[in-house]
Amino acid sequence: MKKLVVTSTFLVSLALLVQCSASPLFREKYSEESSPEGVSDSTGSSRGGYYKPGADSRKRATSADGKASSKGRNIDALTTDGEAPPPPKPKEKERLVIYMGELTIVVSDPESVLDKVTKATVQLGGFIEKAESSIEDRRMRIVVRVPVKDFDKALLQFAKYGDVISRNISASDVTKEFQDTSTRLKSSEKARDRLYVLLKRTASVQERVKILKEIVRLTEEIDGLVARISYLRTRADLSTITLLLQTKPAERLDLFEPSPFAWISSISPTSRTLRSTGRFTLEIPKGFFDYADDFLPGLFSEPKSDILAVAPDNTRIRVGMTENYPSGDLTFWGKALEIEMKRRGFKIVESKPNFGKQSARFMKVEIRNGLDINYYFLLVHVSGKRIHVAEAFFPTADSLKQHEASVMQSFQTLEMSDPILSWAL
Repeated sequence: MKKLVVTSTFLVSLALLVQCSASPLFREKYSEESSPEGVSDSTGSSRGGYYKPGADSRKRATSADGKASSKGRNIDALTTDGEAPPPPKPKEKERLVIYMGELTIVVSDPESVLDKVTKATVQLGGFIEKAESSIEDRRMRIVVRVPVKDFDKALLQFAKYGDVISRNISASDVTKEFQDTSTRLKSSEKARDRLYVLLKRTASVQERVKILKEIVRLTEEIDGLVARISYLRTRADLSTITLLLQTKPAERLDLFEPSPFAWISSISPTSRTLRSTGRFTLEIPKGFFDYADDFLPGLFSEPKSDILAVAPDNTRIRVGMTENYPSGDLTFWGKALEIEMKRRGFKIVESKPNFGKQSARFMKVEIRNGLDINYYFLLVHVSGKRIHVAEAFFPTADSLKQHEASVMQSFQTLEMSDPILSWAL
């Protein structure tokens, strides 16, 4: 009977033990005590203290209390070599650089070079910022703005227009100034916004006046900062090239000595050198003031004026007469005048052998003195013992354009003859 009771008690205890081992609580306790810290299998349950790698072996380890362990690095952040990838490189800040260039070029015709520079600049997407000339110094200064990407291309192109005698190129990094100015602008705008809010809340007249004065000051400061930022940005986007044009000295033909004929060597485009006039008829051009009464000499007196007719822009007309000595014909004296004009460095741009009523010799002469361009008309007629000369001087190219037709028409009407008294010059 005793054995039966003991056996029954043993069987009941064994059954209870099996039932407890099957419960979740028992499994959890057993797992905590036997499983190594921080290790679990792929199913999440313990395996009697052994670790079995699985597909989820890269998952972050957990501690016994179920919280994430702080030991070790995040496996997901590792590269295939077991090292963390390098941090991303910071984005490089935009650089603002102002490029400036200056070329000093010797040219023969600054006006034509200005036209070429203007055309090339427009083709590059730029513009002429300034162009100024000095007749006294025989110079021209041109300031050009071109996109910074075409800075070198523009310099190479401009250098082809003459002889470059100096070249200066500079680059200024204004990035820090641009950033500092932008920061100051934001701060000033925020301060002004706060003052506007404060102004609405303030009832005191005195306080409102103080706030308004500060708002005005900040507004002026903001305007200055905005202008500076715009200036820096524009200068960085469009480079600046300054061209200093110098003219070549007039080429003279030193092969020829001064004319051996006194009246030719002394003749001047700007002053009267032939004091005698003989007899002549001439229609004064419209728009010219007639000085004939003062221009003609008296019987026993010198003329009072050196100008026969003059326009408001100082375009002037003269006539004169001299002795035909040594005796020569129109071809001879025309050739002598051509040689003299070339010797002085003047350019004969037009010549007519039979001009006007008396088939006179006509010459149109261009005179360059740096940036100053003058024009000089000469009309020569030979009559026996006398040489008759008509002259017209145009101080500028514009005056030539305005008066050339009327002066030519006036010269067409000119008739010159010897004085009544054969001994008079």
